[in-house]
Amino acid sequence: MTTLPLPSFDDRPVPYFLCCILVLLLLCLWPFNFHQTNQVTWEPEGGVRFTPPATAYTSAPPAKLALLREWTILLDVKALAPWRQGRILGYGLDERYNNLSVDQLFDDLILRIRTDGDQRPRAVVVQKLFEQSTDRRFMLAIAYDGNDISAYIDGIRKVRQKIGIIDYSSWDNLYPLILGSFANGKYGWRGIFYQLCVLSRAVMPEELNSPERLLRDTTAVLRYTFDEREGTTVIDHGRPSPAALLWSGEFSPYIRTVLQSPRDYWPNPRHPFIMDIIANIIIYIPVGFLLSILSVKRLGRIGQVIVVVVIALIMSLTVEIAQAYLPTRSSSSVDILTNGLGAYVGLFVHRKGWVEKILSALNVSFPRQFQKDPLPQTHSTK
Repeated sequence: MTTLPLPSFDDRPVPYFLCCILVLLLLCLWPFNFHQTNQVTWEPEGGVRFTPPATAYTSAPPAKLALLREWTILLDVKALAPWRQGRILGYGLDERYNNLSVDQLFDDLILRIRTDGDQRPRAVVVQKLFEQSTDRRFMLAIAYDGNDISAYIDGIRKVRQKIGIIDYSSWDNLYPLILGSFANGKYGWRGIFYQLCVLSRAVMPEELNSPERLLRDTTAVLRYTFDEREGTTVIDHGRPSPAALLWSGEFSPYIRTVLQSPRDYWPNPRHPFIMDIIANIIIYIPVGFLLSILSVKRLGRIGQVIVVVVIALIMSLTVEIAQAYLPTRSSSSVDILTNGLGAYVGLFVHRKGWVEKILSALNVSFPRQFQKDPLPQTHSTK
């Protein structure tokens, strides 16, 4: 039989529990980048590069966007491989509180727009825009003529979809315009902005043959040329009420999302939601197992369940609040519930003695001197 050179769990649970907490903190809070640089940089040849974590937003809400009845968004950008999900441009906060957004979802480009107050934003998809794992620069034009919305890539219409009359009363004109991420800093986009323009009319297809002329159109209500190449401000050359883009040296999202609701998750079937749940259950099984050992002599069966689960929930809540301040982590209410479930599973495993049974089946034991009930020693007499 193989003997482990360690004390048994029942003999000395506290060192195991402290090691478990240390591993948990490393897994959940790594890389501990609470003071992360906002990686927005000027490109020498022109443009502004966003390398997550990176974000920029308007100094004041561009309320003028919610007054347009027809409009065109012109974006001259370069998406940098490898492809991932990220928000290129957003006029809102998240998926529930959103007027309009342009997202990259791996190899697809997605426009989301709120058409009324009762539904989630409608989605217009340009599929397979990013088919190769190479950088892709393109001119995107999204035009709404009061009834239909069309998306053009480099002057070629890719999508035309009827969405009807937009109920702008459902738009919130207090939302900022945000580039490179969600308002909470999550889902960062890797790419370069060269020009961004919003016109107060729907362009005709033939006008897209001269994109440079459109980018200087006098009907522009927003126009950023990204050619200042210094400082942390991009001037808005549109009229009226200019709304400059700003970013700070330290990564600071527009808002902090603490305990994100399940409804706010990225609506993406490829999001590893189930895998996240399984992982959150597994990492708290040792916590519940060791807490069960620590409390087994002091509490009854029901009291033990309550204490173990409550302590695990408090630990999880503390970690989730800390994760809200990490740009590479998400603070979620779902994680707290699944962590509590994992702790209960660990308690159940201890009660059933499954660990001892598995070790016995593997022909493994702890040193005898650390066992709770050592065999009586026999003394020889002469």
